[in-house]
Amino acid sequence: MKFFKVLDTKEAKKIVKDNIEAAALKVTSRKTSDAVGYTVSDDVFSTEKYPPYNRSTVDGYAVFSGDVACAGSSVPSVMKITGRVRIGEKSGVYVKSGDCVAIPTGGVVPDGANAVVMIEDVEVLNDEIAVYRPVKPWENVIRCGEELDKGSIVMNRGSVITPVAAGALAGLGIWRVDVFDGIKISVISTGDELVDVSSDASDGKIRDVNTTLLSAAIKKDGFDLVFTARTKDDENEIRNAVSTAVSKSDVVLISGGSSVGAKDFTERVLSDGEILMHGLAMKPGKPTILAKIDKTLVVGLPGNPYAAYMVYNEIISSVVKEIRGQKEKTLDCFSACNFPSVPGRTTLQLVNVAFDGTRYVATPVFLKSANLITAMSANGYVRISKDEEGIYKDAPLKVIPLEL
Repeated sequence: MKFFKVLDTKEAKKIVKDNIEAAALKVTSRKTSDAVGYTVSDDVFSTEKYPPYNRSTVDGYAVFSGDVACAGSSVPSVMKITGRVRIGEKSGVYVKSGDCVAIPTGGVVPDGANAVVMIEDVEVLNDEIAVYRPVKPWENVIRCGEELDKGSIVMNRGSVITPVAAGALAGLGIWRVDVFDGIKISVISTGDELVDVSSDASDGKIRDVNTTLLSAAIKKDGFDLVFTARTKDDENEIRNAVSTAVSKSDVVLISGGSSVGAKDFTERVLSDGEILMHGLAMKPGKPTILAKIDKTLVVGLPGNPYAAYMVYNEIISSVVKEIRGQKEKTLDCFSACNFPSVPGRTTLQLVNVAFDGTRYVATPVFLKSANLITAMSANGYVRISKDEEGIYKDAPLKVIPLEL
């Protein structure tokens, strides 16, 4: 009988890192509008102050604050209107003591003014206004460079460009940005029982969940899905699919066929290259294979969709993000109850996190077989060390957020 040579997750991650680091660090330049979901490859610096001029935050009148310091409802300060600022234009006027200039929200505050009186606090009297409320210096004004100085870091290396971040960069005139190129990944699902997701799943057939699940995860991570295939448990068919995938990819994910048994064709095909690992000390994920064919990392994943996804997330996605300087996000919680782990193996336990009114508590979500419907109730997972024998109620936990 053939047995696994099991490696722990730390060793597995090192193998993955050694084999995909060069691909993970490739950099490309993209239009900011097309870079959402990508990771910036270096710190992004502002080339200008923001805002680039003193900007009014309200509709009103630009004044020198000292002129209205004693304004009140019974004795207003009277100011002469000497001009008007139009949105999108330079003010072109200077506010002298005793004068004011009409200004819209977002308008350039003219020289000589250091505050804006809200329109609600004045009464217009032909070419003058009566101001009924004092303003402090720079009240209702965002000063030039107040939000960001020239040369300040806008985004740190390893930050993912979100729609808001793209908008902020655009507002600074940063219309192109260097990002890590999308690592190229292929997905192959194997099994005589698999049918297309649009087909009837009866008489022992199973819809091909893994191709959809892993493809979605790859796209969500900002990686490039370059090839997918579904094969029977046929060694030549699997070999042909792997050969095509290897020619296109930095990483190939192949699910199914990685458990020791009569239909263990995956390992035979991967033996065309170099088997780097067969057996992962992690639950779920023990039958995982790591191999190298030509210059491509090939990962034999369990056929169970949840197990396949967690192995991808834990030893592929997380390693790429670590290489690129992305920090893992965690949420501090407390265990809602006792729950077990597997000694000698890192255990990834799905949990549902909720706020109980005083603190965040994590309740374990247990799955039966490949039931992803139950998994949808989880919003994170706990990584339990191989040296632990379980988690006790009220134990502090660090939960890794997860979108399933």
